[in-house]
Amino acid sequence: MVQAITRASGCALVLLAGLLHAQTWCPPSAIAVTRDADKLYLGCAAANRVDVFDLARRAVVRQIPMPSPVTGLALSTDETRIYVTCTGVKSVIRVVENDATFTDNPTGYGGTAPVLSPDGARLYVSNRFDNQVAVIDEPTRSEHRRIP
Repeated sequence: MVQAITRASGCALVLLAGLLHAQTWCPPSAIAVTRDADKLYLGCAAANRVDVFDLARRAVVRQIPMPSPVTGLALSTDETRIYVTCTGVKSVIRVVENDATFTDNPTGYGGTAPVLSPDGARLYVSNRFDNQVAVIDEPTRSEHRRIP
């Protein structure tokens, strides 16, 4: 997996640089890659969106709107959901299922850097301006607790 991420991230930088004049460019604030290194999810903070980049086609194949600037991305273990932290005074975690369905869950102030537990049961989100970590129960998508 580390090799796939390294290879995909390296390709992404080269490929994205080559597409600057071909597509609307938005510098990535976060990157997530599928295990097979076929797709990159690029958080675009300045444009409030996530771009889905197909490495085989070397193109952005979808742009997913977000409610505010993107600060972090995490893929579910089965890769059917992407967790997107969107910052603000009332930050949210937007859960995108199969690149289509949205569910917003509130988090603390300055939500960033989502990390999914290895078993996929909990999502951890840093609320950087609240100086705490929100622990989200993934199956119910409700906040389990906050760690100071």
